[in-house]
Amino acid sequence: MKIKLAVLEKDVNYLKRIASVFESKYADNIQSFIFTDEKLAIEGLAENKIDVFMANEDFDINIDELPKRCGFAYICDTNDVVELKGCKAIGKFQKVDLIYKAIISIYAEVAENTSGANYKDDSKTKVILFTSPIGGVGTTTMAVACAKYLGRNSRVMYLNLDPMNEMSLYFEAEGNGDFGDVIFAIKSQNPNLSLKVESATRKDNSGVSYFETTKTALDMTELSSDEITQLINILRLSGSYEYIIVDRPFGIDINDMWIYELAGRIVMLSDGSEISNNKMIRAINALTILQDRKELNLLVKIMLTYNKFSSKTSKKLESSDIRNLGGVQKFEYATHQEIINAIKEMEFFENLR
Repeated sequence: MKIKLAVLEKDVNYLKRIASVFESKYADNIQSFIFTDEKLAIEGLAENKIDVFMANEDFDINIDELPKRCGFAYICDTNDVVELKGCKAIGKFQKVDLIYKAIISIYAEVAENTSGANYKDDSKTKVILFTSPIGGVGTTTMAVACAKYLGRNSRVMYLNLDPMNEMSLYFEAEGNGDFGDVIFAIKSQNPNLSLKVESATRKDNSGVSYFETTKTALDMTELSSDEITQLINILRLSGSYEYIIVDRPFGIDINDMWIYELAGRIVMLSDGSEISNNKMIRAINALTILQDRKELNLLVKIMLTYNKFSSKTSKKLESSDIRNLGGVQKFEYATHQEIINAIKEMEFFENLR
């Protein structure tokens, strides 16, 4: 995939800078054409088979005159404008990778079916599921810490499937899209879904990629198990990630089996209390029955991990069938970020590689 991009801008210095950056960073994905004259730019769209056309907000572009499969957006001096004159808007002075993702998003909406950038079957991508039948044991905290640990020297995608979680509590990165855009693309059967996924992805300074939270929790409930499987496979086949950390509420319904089958590792959280151990035993027994019914091999994937472990009230669960990944003591008077920063230093995550 190589997107042909036309930029109409009166500021010659800006044109030279952005063309130079695209050439140096995205030479395999972007071919840019720059214009200062509106008439020449419009004429060049069809002649050069332009895919995406961006024009400075000072111009008034008649989008009805644009070629059929040419996406369009205004470029603005401010970065907080998302729509202008009834068209999409892109902040011209934001980070170039954000401009690039905005271009990909526009292209995905107008282009014919395309597989995106260099998609291949990468069987080395590991899917690790974090889940727990016990509430309040810090499953998301442990999953995020694991993602940040692996993200130090590996390409990691963190995928949170809990409708109630808020990603801004764990990650921070600039971007224009969120998980809701991905869900909409899946539900509308966008032929360029892989590109929409790429354009909505953000990257935290820890090196972990993720999707920003949907605007409402109800948006998350729209996805079926088949659609989530489709999304995970797109992430796998992109070749962009070595690990995909999936954080999902626990379930023992027959419709929950897909994620246990898809995951290479299943990390289950407990705090080791008597009540928690009883719940864990029931959960493992249920999975044992389900795996026998479906003729699967799930128990070998499970690794039990302890969080908020207390020397006074907690006890490790004795089971010859389940491996123990490791554990963390209970942190007193610490924020969730302080806890994550401490846990991400734990070497037991190395056993998930």
